[in-house]
Amino acid sequence: NGHIVKRLTNNASKIVEYNHWAFYPRVSPDGSTLVYSYDGPKHVDGAPGDDLSIWSMPLNGSQSQARRRTNPYWYTGGDVTPVPLAGSALLYVQHSIDPSTVVHSQIRLQSRAGDLVGKPLTNLADDCSEPALSPDGTQLAMICREGKQTAKLEVASFNGTALGPARVLVEGALFAAPAWSPDGQALAYFAPSGAAGHFELWWLAVPAVATPSPTATTTPSDAPSAGGSASSVTVPSLPATPVPVQVTQGVDLTATSPPAWY
Repeated sequence: NGHIVKRLTNNASKIVEYNHWAFYPRVSPDGSTLVYSYDGPKHVDGAPGDDLSIWSMPLNGSQSQARRRTNPYWYTGGDVTPVPLAGSALLYVQHSIDPSTVVHSQIRLQSRAGDLVGKPLTNLADDCSEPALSPDGTQLAMICREGKQTAKLEVASFNGTALGPARVLVEGALFAAPAWSPDGQALAYFAPSGAAGHFELWWLAVPAVATPSPTATTTPSDAPSAGGSASSVTVPSLPATPVPVQVTQGVDLTATSPPAWY
């Protein structure tokens, strides 16, 4: 009903440079920890700037108990979109600058608290961000731009430590903020619509992973065969191509945070 249960952070200050920002709050699977992006520590006075780090704090505790989880690459915007996993592990998006001064986004895994760098799950050249973990924790949806002005909505299997090959569900538009349905069979996301290019809400069924099916075929062989019988080989069955469904029209939504399913 919109009633505030508890204020978790207090970032206001009478001194402008001491004001802080907190974004992307997520609660851990066990409901005990809050993770979020926070612009602390601030840059030194001689090199002003503002980059976000991933922080965590007890959900029933206070902001004084918050601890920094990542070390951002300065002057990139920092680390965003944390996804807490079981235990103390988490996924997040790191921004970095390559030698040609191009900024890349990369999904990384931090397996434990104290590992400020984590390990990459996606390639820098893919420019993947906005990770969304399926309810059963086995698939990761993400937006990948590959340095282009348009993006792809992709899904890859996730075993807790690594991603499998990515499947492109849709491409060629500015897709943003995917969110899984509670049953893990569909995604809601934002994408432009119409000549004005306003963001609208879209729905997309996620096809099941292709499963091999045995099919009888004749196997070539240089050796003579008495019966010339057919042998069974594995032929993968291809899932149907998903068709996006536009849910809203003329709403002009903000695409910086994912929709919430109920």
